[in-house]
Amino acid sequence: MPKIPTCTTNELDAVTIPNVAPTLNLYGQRNNTRRFLMSDNPESVYTNNFTNGTAVLWHDSVSGQTTVYYRVYVWHVNKTGAPMKFGVTIGNAGASPITVSNLQHCVALTTNYIGQGQCTAASLVGSSLTSDTIIDTSVAAGKVGLIQEWTVPNGQIVGGTLEFQISSSAAMSYKVRTVASTNTSTNLRTINNKVADANSDHPRGSWPFSNITGFANSTFSQNIIYDLGSGNKAYAINNNVNDNIMVKKDSYDEANAIATNKGHYGVVYKTPITLRNPTTTDRTVKIYLTGRGGSYGGAVRWNNGTTYKVPKLASSTEGVLVATVKVPKGTSVNHEIYTSTAGSLSTPAAIVCIS
Repeated sequence: MPKIPTCTTNELDAVTIPNVAPTLNLYGQRNNTRRFLMSDNPESVYTNNFTNGTAVLWHDSVSGQTTVYYRVYVWHVNKTGAPMKFGVTIGNAGASPITVSNLQHCVALTTNYIGQGQCTAASLVGSSLTSDTIIDTSVAAGKVGLIQEWTVPNGQIVGGTLEFQISSSAAMSYKVRTVASTNTSTNLRTINNKVADANSDHPRGSWPFSNITGFANSTFSQNIIYDLGSGNKAYAINNNVNDNIMVKKDSYDEANAIATNKGHYGVVYKTPITLRNPTTTDRTVKIYLTGRGGSYGGAVRWNNGTTYKVPKLASSTEGVLVATVKVPKGTSVNHEIYTSTAGSLSTPAAIVCIS
């Protein structure tokens, strides 16, 4: 059985903040090469999503590489009326064996969707995924291997992220799949249907990166710059304008990819910020995180410090205090904010500077 991940991350308190309209929609740039498979559609899985009791919920393939690092984000609610078997498989269409290694995850079965969303976000931001065993560590040519599987009670979500590595001595040809069955005794390795039809606008897709950095300009060369003493300012992340780069047209299997991952579920979003004090006195700035379009929540980290869960926040008027920074007169300092969005909560957000 898969290990049950723990979630002991402390949660910040929600506080009332001024409603500050963002003056900048940050520009998003991919900042790693860990491949990202997002399986969030159908989010609610019904019996009509299955063909003869089995379903491929999403898939991904890359040919010609000898090593690929993966992050898989899964978010599926069992609404079949009975237990459902769910897992992640890899089919080897190449001529050499494939090795699967270094599995870490934070996947859980629960009815506390928001809580699991927060824990997933915190595990990503804090790099605290749980190491676990792999069912099939070697997949022979022409065979399908099973990475991990769960039996999901009716009404519960199977949600979280998995990270693992696949490699071979020769260029690979493979397919990673998220699969499900209405029969809990099914061998998930046998499932190779066409991808199940979507039943909502929740995203699914596969992209060659899994983390994003937000910049103040379209050439990705400038941090947010906040001048202390200039009044309250806000900067929009997950803004669906300049940082929406996990889009359908760039996904594997574009025809079956759905919507875009504009809210960056399963993603660590880094925001570099420069704090300048051009005045003749020392000043202090308070930096908050808030939602800008619905109830936001997830996780946040200031520089290389402690990761905290972010509670469900009322849009624009509630936030969490991320940092209080004193900047001496005539100086500037650089910092970084790391965030991730909780599943089951809204995604637009903003970094708010108040001094």
